[in-house]
Amino acid sequence: MCQCSLTCHDLSLWHLEPWRFVTTRWQYPSRRHYSYVCYRITVALFFFVWTIIDMATYGPGPKSRWMIHITNWSKLLMLIEVVLQASLTAHFQLWKLRRRPPGTPAVHQVSFNPLLRFFYAAEWLFTSVSGVFAIVTVFVSFLANNGGAFGTARYFTGLLYVIADHLLHNQPKHMLHVFYALFLHVLYIVFEAVYVLAGGTTPSGSSVIDGLDWSRPETAGYVSLSVVLVLAAHGGLWLLARLRELLYSCVSADHAIKLPLTGGADSQQALAPPYGATRHDPEGGNISPAPESYHGDGSSEPVKVTGEPSESGGHSPDSHQPSRSADHGGHPSSDGRAPETGWREGAPVSPEGSQQPH
Repeated sequence: MCQCSLTCHDLSLWHLEPWRFVTTRWQYPSRRHYSYVCYRITVALFFFVWTIIDMATYGPGPKSRWMIHITNWSKLLMLIEVVLQASLTAHFQLWKLRRRPPGTPAVHQVSFNPLLRFFYAAEWLFTSVSGVFAIVTVFVSFLANNGGAFGTARYFTGLLYVIADHLLHNQPKHMLHVFYALFLHVLYIVFEAVYVLAGGTTPSGSSVIDGLDWSRPETAGYVSLSVVLVLAAHGGLWLLARLRELLYSCVSADHAIKLPLTGGADSQQALAPPYGATRHDPEGGNISPAPESYHGDGSSEPVKVTGEPSESGGHSPDSHQPSRSADHGGHPSSDGRAPETGWREGAPVSPEGSQQPH
């Protein structure tokens, strides 16, 4: 879910539901969607070919000057993002095709794999900053008139992809991640200023890069406006992600924003957790990990995951009753018990995976 809470947690790049980064919002994570993998691979190939051609056809002189333009920084960030998206999505689909060793919960597949955690964090980072840079690039192309109408149309391609992808994918969007885009934007401004002051020029010999002439005082005003533009761009993408969740809640019968893994409206059982998710105990106990019988291949039977409280105040391990049906809409049941809250981010997992009494 999109959240805009001013906490240190929202600055983090580690998420306890990694399946959200490799699925579309319009699918259940436990099902195989090869069309989404094909989409990711096609987009990655398109941006890879586009970037290589752009570098090869860059003006005379050293090709290293290609990196002096913020528009090319945007292309490079976009390329890294789509390659990570395609690679991790393909890895996720392959993970669901194979069976894990017996006794290995799904949460161990990601939570205890530092390398995989790093790649998911990198994907989230590059998705956040590349979208902002794609918007900034369009405004810079208007300012610099780089390539005329055709050049501006090229940059609109990246912008259209960012808009469509934010409506399609299932990635969470945190407002405080704007600081990563701001840091990278300020880093580019410092880099360009140092480059020009050191006598660097474009391939045509001009010291004006992307419409910024550092010898004129109004350039400071343009730079200040660009910082505001970064904030506005990230805020716009955050609102776009909110719109995606609103649209999903309108078309989804079971309102899977709060219950992303809930079955259909007629189902009385919840699906087993995929790929590293943890289950929140609706009765107030600790968190239980994924059932070990789930293999992530979409063929396992749904399992009951909630328990009836025993007379002593704990949970009876032998009586497992679903706390509510999917069509209750999250309201408290008639006996006054709290509704099931679904999969929740930031929940601790007990070492033995057992529920503790109150």
